[in-house]
Amino acid sequence: AKVGFDWPSIAPVLDKAYEELAELKQAIETGDQREIESELGDLLFVLANVARHTKIDPEQAVRSTNLKFERRFAHVEQSVQGSGKDWSEYNLEQLDLFWDEAKQLEQK
Repeated sequence: AKVGFDWPSIAPVLDKAYEELAELKQAIETGDQREIESELGDLLFVLANVARHTKIDPEQAVRSTNLKFERRFAHVEQSVQGSGKDWSEYNLEQLDLFWDEAKQLEQK
């Protein structure tokens, strides 16, 4: 970026992120682990550039998201335990309802 090898605005960076995500999807479909790793690396690199262009610390963003996940998952755990049922009695769709409930509680 210091020598001018940089995107002029955020729009082309986001376009590149979508491009890299599509390439990752294709690599996953082939099952080629080496290619998946390469494309995932490319996507992460572009996302780091999104962070740079938006002046967001990517490590702090991930930390914040991890904490948010932990809070929401704790709600899911409490909901399952409070129901008296075993985890195996719930499918993902039912667990997602607890997750959505946790999101709604955070917004209040």
